[in-house]
Amino acid sequence: MAEVLKAPRSITVSSSPAFAEAVAAELARHEAVVLDLAELEEVDLSFVQIVCAARELAARQAKSLGIAGSFPPAVEQLLRRGGFLDKPAAEDIGFWFNGAAPR
Repeated sequence: MAEVLKAPRSITVSSSPAFAEAVAAELARHEAVVLDLAELEEVDLSFVQIVCAARELAARQAKSLGIAGSFPPAVEQLLRRGGFLDKPAAEDIGFWFNGAAPR
C-alpha cells in the first residue's frame, strides 16, 4: 500500500524546500508514495520541479510516485501556463491526470 503525503495549501519557492524534503523522506522510507494535492491552492514552478525530480528519483530506485484523487485547478493552470500541456507525453498525462486528458 502506498504512503500518502498530504501537500500543504501553498507550495511556492519560499516553502518548496520543506515539501521537497518531505517527498524525498517518504520515498526513502516507502516503496510507493502518493501525493494528496486536495488542499493545494497556491503553486509556482518550484512545485513542478520538485515533482519532476521526485518522479525521476522514484524511477531510478524502482519505486512508485503518484497523485491521488482530485486534481487542483491551480496545478492544471500552472502546467498549462508553463507549456507542460502543449504536447504532453502519454506517461505525463498518466501521471498528472491519472490517465484522463486535461480539461
